[in-house]
Amino acid sequence: MEEGKNQDLLDLLKRAAENDEAARAELLKRGREWVNEVITTEFAQSGFSHEELFHSGYLGLLSAVYNADLSRGKDFFTYARNIIRGEIRQY
Repeated sequence: MEEGKNQDLLDLLKRAAENDEAARAELLKRGREWVNEVITTEFAQSGFSHEELFHSGYLGLLSAVYNADLSRGKDFFTYARNIIRGEIRQY
């Protein structure tokens, strides 16, 4: 089952790289849980509201989806988490 999810994610990333807006929208929809995960595991005690942190993290997710470079062979989830973290830290 996990392999099927990974293949589906890879297909979405390839379509997004070809400027498929529906694929990007689906990646952003799925990525919301990644943003929430980063917030709850790393920034829960930051003193900022979840909503404020979510907005910053979502900007990171947008950046990751629109700027992903599949030719580098890196895991998208790891890349996206790092971009999300960076945006929240800048906040």
